[in-house]
Formats: sequence, C-alpha cells, structure tokens
Amino acid sequence: MPQKKVILRVSEVSKKFNKNATLVSDLWITSWKNIFKKKNEEFWALRNINFEILQGDRIGLVGKNGSGKSTLLKIISNIIRPTTGYVEYYGRLSGLLEVGAGFHGDLSGRENIFLYGSILGMQKKEIKTKLDEIIAFSELEKFIDTPVKHYSSGMYVRLAFSVAAHLDPDILLLDEVLAVGDISFQKKCILKIKDLIKDGNKTILFVSHNMHQVLSLCNKAILLHNGTIEQYDNTEKVVECYLSKFRENSNENNITRPDEITLGYIEKVEVKSQHNENSSHFKINEPFKIVITVSIEKETEGMVVSIGISSETEIPLFTSWTKPLNLQKGKHQVTFYSNDLLLVPGNYLINVALAVGDVALHYLPNIRRIQIEETVLPFQDRIINYKSGFLLNQMEYSINKID
Repeated sequence: MPQKKVILRVSEVSKKFNKNATLVSDLWITSWKNIFKKKNEEFWALRNINFEILQGDRIGLVGKNGSGKSTLLKIISNIIRPTTGYVEYYGRLSGLLEVGAGFHGDLSGRENIFLYGSILGMQKKEIKTKLDEIIAFSELEKFIDTPVKHYSSGMYVRLAFSVAAHLDPDILLLDEVLAVGDISFQKKCILKIKDLIKDGNKTILFVSHNMHQVLSLCNKAILLHNGTIEQYDNTEKVVECYLSKFRENSNENNITRPDEITLGYIEKVEVKSQHNENSSHFKINEPFKIVITVSIEKETEGMVVSIGISSETEIPLFTSWTKPLNLQKGKHQVTFYSNDLLLVPGNYLINVALAVGDVALHYLPNIRRIQIEETVLPFQDRIINYKSGFLLNQMEYSINKID
C-alpha cells in the first residue's frame, strides 16, 4: 500500500487577540489613557500549534468552549492570519465555519449559491453544472429565490452545507455546522460526509461537541486545552481523555442565566439519592431524582419543564416532561424520579429545559452527569455493557405451546 502524503501542515501557529480592543467609533467617549491601557490586555487564543494531517484522515477537533477550535479553523481557512507560524495545504480546501458566513442577505438563495461557491473557489461553469443538485440537497426549492435575510439559521446551514459539500474539496473544514437544523437534515449531512470520505482520499477536519458524531466520523482526534494541543491520537483515546476532564467538574453549579429573561429561567439543577443527598454515583437499580429549581418572573400558563438523559457520547436515550403547568411568580421545585429506570453501567448526561408551548425559555444541555455502577441483578447471568444497549428494563413475556 502506497504511503499517504501530508495534505495539511500547521507549524508553530500562535494567535494573539486584544481582549478589550476599542472601536474607532468609541474613541470620543474614552480617554486616550484608557484606550492604550485596554489595548495592552492581550489574550493568546492559540500557542505553538503543530500537527500534520495525512490525505484521507478524518480529524475530530475537540475541547471545551474557548479552547481555540474555531480560531484554528479560521486560520487554516485563511479567514484570519496567525500572529506567528504558518499553514500549508495541498489541493482544494472548503470550509463551513459559521452559519451564514459568505452570504449576502439581500441576494436570493440561488444568487448566494453562486456567490458562496465562488468564495470557496468554484468556477461559474462548475456551479451551473451542480446547481440543481445543490438546490435539491438543501430541500429549499420553494425558497431558493427568496432573499436569504428571511431564512432561519437552519435554512442557512442547509444551503451553505449543500454548496460546500458539492464543491468536491480535497479538505473539508466543518465547525459545529451539524448542531443547527432539524434532525433529519443532520442525518442527511452525516450520510453525505460518509459518502465523500468513502474513497479514502478526502480529508476532513471536524469540530463538534457531539462525541458520538466524532467517534462515528473520525479516525483521529485532536484535543485542544487553553489554546494548546493536549493530545493528538486515535479518536477513542482522545475522546476518553476529553470526557474524563468533563467528568471532573460536571456537577458544579455552572448554570448561566439567559441574557434576556422573559417569563422564567432555571436556577438550579440537582441530582439526589433516595435519601435526599446530592450524588452523581448510583447502582444499576438504585433510585435517584433530578430536582430542578425554576424562577418564574410572572404568573404563566402552560409552562413545561423537561429532562433528557443521553449517553456520554450524546446519543439521546429518552425524554420526560411535565404536563403544562400554571405557575405563579416566585421559585418552584420540580422533581423527576427515576423509579424503575435501569441504565447499563456507564456515564450519562442530563439535559434540562424550560418552555412554554414550542418556545424554549431556558435550555441547559449536558448540565449534569451521573455514573451508574455495576451491581448484581437477578437476571444478570451474562456480561452487561453498552453493547447490550443502554436500558436494562425487562419486558413482560409469555410462552404458549402451539404444537
């Protein structure tokens, strides 16, 4: 088998930002002394980044918010320049980094296909050849001649991904694009990515907080922490390292209030044992409860509180919710009980949401983590792990002799 060549090389890349850069329009209300003082407050988003990617590799770029993932992709795609270092790549590079980036709001979807395609390096003749295929994939036929300023974020992603994917790039950069839009289109995007990489020649650099997607799409991964590379290895090792760091502080009271509070918000999420003690470790058949404190700003009808539990790699397992509630102004506690829920030993994520009808007031994904430990069950006469599924609940059954 011929040795694969290096298709992307990042050498000694660092990026420094001015933390409190002052706009020229603000000069009239700021003293010169403060302006220069603020400009000296530097922030290094990336420091001494070095790695090589071989042709055909699918690299997951993981790390918590603020670790430098998006900055690195922007430098690779030449949107911003590094403070030090350089990037080399070979072939055609296409990036889908921000929702709506490269689109003009007053132009129609059709016109933006030509605009965005040309930005990504496509010739007009090539765009015309693939135009019908791009529109069909985006499923926006009814809106393709509508100005994109009227598009939702999900529609932006549909159109942008369709253009980028049909560019037939040698290197494709994807930054959290699959986190926006409906589930069916996300699945469609995953299938398209898998179709692109099946010949082994396409290279992908994929940023995501969804570890299940990273594990399913990528053969290697890079873990960024505070702007430096902490690990570059096969996907399973890097994901486990990333998740182990997340476990260390998963049950801190790290809830961020919404910027705009309308009717209410979630103030606290606690996981408690049956003895009402805060805990994150439980046996397979040990009951636990999720206690949610909500703060209601004014009396509201139809308030719904919901929780979801997903696997550590963010595969949704199930959701539970209250009936529509009429809540008065003040604080309320909503408690969900696990009862007979039997989860396979492992780590699980808890998501919590507060909504009225279809409008989400406050959503907290992966806000708490629980660990289910192994124990002996009456029916456990074989090895139980994630390959057995996630739920151990036993279905009722009957046996009838029919012969």
